[in-house]
Amino acid sequence: MQLEGYLINLSKELSNVEVVFSDFLDVDLAKKVSDYKYKHLYFISNVPYYITTPILMKLINSGLNFGKIVMMVQEEVGERFSATPGKKAYSSITVFLNYYYEIKRLFKVNRSEFIPVPNVDSEVIMLTSREDKIALKNKDLFFEFVRSSFQYKRKNLRNNLKKYDLKKIEEVLVKYGYSLNSRAEEIPVSVFAEISNSLAD
Repeated sequence: MQLEGYLINLSKELSNVEVVFSDFLDVDLAKKVSDYKYKHLYFISNVPYYITTPILMKLINSGLNFGKIVMMVQEEVGERFSATPGKKAYSSITVFLNYYYEIKRLFKVNRSEFIPVPNVDSEVIMLTSREDKIALKNKDLFFEFVRSSFQYKRKNLRNNLKKYDLKKIEEVLVKYGYSLNSRAEEIPVSVFAEISNSLAD
């Protein structure tokens, strides 16, 4: 509460600062940001670790173009976010984030730097908006398709994607040396995007 009082006073003293006392997940980001004129939009935060993914998905779904996102996360979460195809940590959230952003792991923060000492190490990551991404014909379909692909990690795409047009999916996969017998963790982000667009036609 002492910090809250400090922030309230600070916001009164500075004309270019607004402190919003609210649950971040409940804030309408697009509406809030529309009140300001800006050239670049950044998100910098030491987020509560247990809602790291919901916060990032809120940023993505806000429709706002965040040029950079810098945040501290658990070390294993940073590994998952930046994983490449074929790695055990590669998952649906990896695909979502890497479609929109280039992810760089900046530096590690040892657990001993905190009081009290937590049970995990942390790291600071930076996400930079991609300009070379494939335009999605249907964003909701892309998210749904990727989630379905990873639904059962031990199953191949043929088994996970039975509700989709497997012929269209296979046509894209074979172009890049994959098949319906491949697993989701083998498939690059760009291929997921291309398959999604094929299904949207």
